[in-house]
Amino acid sequence: MDERTEQFWQAYLATLSEGQRPTAYRAESWGDNPQLDDELAALIVAGKKTATCSALWEWEVEGEPIPQVGLKTILLSSAGEPLAALETTEVTIRAY
Repeated sequence: MDERTEQFWQAYLATLSEGQRPTAYRAESWGDNPQLDDELAALIVAGKKTATCSALWEWEVEGEPIPQVGLKTILLSSAGEPLAALETTEVTIRAY
């Protein structure tokens, strides 16, 4: 992990009580190009974007576990700057 991200994570952990501190997190941005990374991050930080979606097959093809409630994510800018600590609060799988 990037040193800036780890420092951000440690500062976040310091805001939690001992029993609330998670041991793992992801650090990522969510666009498919730098401009979209930053646009989405700005909406998230402003509280305008509070949900996301993806195709189940993508997770399966990539061999990645589906996010679970409680997952902690450090939101990154396109330059890798940590912007926010996020928590997954709901995961729903639906037919499209």
